[in-house]
Amino acid sequence: ARMIELSQEAMPVFREMAAEFASDMRPVSVEYLLDGDKAIFYFESEDRVDFRDLVRKLAGRFHVRVDMRQIGVRDEARLVGGLGHCGQELCCKRLGGEFCPVSIRMAKEQDLSLNPQKISGLCGRLMCCLRYEFEAYKDFKGRCPKAGSTVQTPDGPAKVVDLDVPREVVSVRVEGEKPVKVPLADFEPPEEGNRPKVIGEQAWEQAQNQGLYGTDAGMAAFATVTLSGSDKLAERGSVRRVERTKRSEEQRRDGSAASGRDKGQGRKGSKRSGSDGQRDGSGRSGSRRRPRNGASP
Repeated sequence: ARMIELSQEAMPVFREMAAEFASDMRPVSVEYLLDGDKAIFYFESEDRVDFRDLVRKLAGRFHVRVDMRQIGVRDEARLVGGLGHCGQELCCKRLGGEFCPVSIRMAKEQDLSLNPQKISGLCGRLMCCLRYEFEAYKDFKGRCPKAGSTVQTPDGPAKVVDLDVPREVVSVRVEGEKPVKVPLADFEPPEEGNRPKVIGEQAWEQAQNQGLYGTDAGMAAFATVTLSGSDKLAERGSVRRVERTKRSEEQRRDGSAASGRDKGQGRKGSKRSGSDGQRDGSGRSGSRRRPRNGASP
């Protein structure tokens, strides 16, 4: 905890001195080692920086051995931390490890938008997570029919319109029909070295019965109603009439329930009074007791 406090106290001084002696330097972080006699000052700069004067000033100010380390933008993001586009903590900060090369080809293979703002992280470089699912996309696209190609179905030739890589599902569309999603495992086994291009009758019928339709049907499910200028909302008087009707119905139901309870209580009272009348004044039942020892009454 003491080392963390020293690092936090040294950071403002580091920024102030860096602006005075090396304007091209951008301070990132300060780290005190466990023994407290050495401090590492991290900075980021695109060019080589002469920081000899700065080292002498820092050593005289903090009375420790000073180690200056120039880092890149990826290392800066790892040290500072932050949240990515997904809302989670940066992968480089949370997972650590060595940085692996990421290329634009990985984004193309996953059918992502090539907009730099969408595929770049806080560091300004391509996001590290582009590499995580690259192999899965590459493997699936190497085994499934290509997008835009034609496959054979019991209803005739169909065109591949979409590929669902995580689920390994291929969406095909027969001309004039809705898209149907067929799992890649249900395709007929192809010849060696070729891609599957035939869907069996049983697999085709099962896919149609499951109702796994494409984007057109999904968009139809979320269709909204558009109001025109001639459409009117409910009038104020009609709304009040509806409220009165509902209120009267509730009162009628409450009244019928209360009358039913009163009738039930009346029946119970009559039964109780009848049973009391069968007993004599002493509280005993009017039935005769059987004589003892066989004596006649």
